[in-house]
Amino acid sequence: MVPSPARPPVPPHGTRVSVRGGRCAGGRWADAAAEGRSRRPDPLSGALLLLSALVAVSAHVWTFHAWWLPLIAVAVGVLLFAIGYGTKAGGRLQRLALGTGRRLGLLIAAGWLIAAATVTTPWVPLERVELRGGETLRGYVMQAEPGFLKLLTEQHRELRILTDQEVTSRKEISGH
Repeated sequence: MVPSPARPPVPPHGTRVSVRGGRCAGGRWADAAAEGRSRRPDPLSGALLLLSALVAVSAHVWTFHAWWLPLIAVAVGVLLFAIGYGTKAGGRLQRLALGTGRRLGLLIAAGWLIAAATVTTPWVPLERVELRGGETLRGYVMQAEPGFLKLLTEQHRELRILTDQEVTSRKEISGH
């Protein structure tokens, strides 16, 4: 087996690279440019990414009544755009804004994972369950099967299994 020649080091950002033998010293983007391919991502992948982000934000807003989330997302996007294109070309602030924009998806995914790991409220709505005899419970319905209901109580986090005969009504408590 013949060993492949070592690739030359990648030059700093903004440095011109030379094409030698169909290869560029600048890495994968330079390889794509040398082969005549575009450096721009496929528009379809961008549209799918935007659609998936809109679905995720809509689901979050609908579930948690977080109407402020889209407003903050638009404000951050406008701020990054203004900094990225309204400052001196190649300046430190512009590089920071463009780098943040490129990594925004990873930052959002990391934020959602951190929130999922640290949120102590179950991801189901809080409900008021009225029982025969006048007792009222507040809790999270974990499972509702024919014949019984599994309820995690709000205050003591006890799992109670109630039969359908015990439950007279259920009502979701919004804005808890």
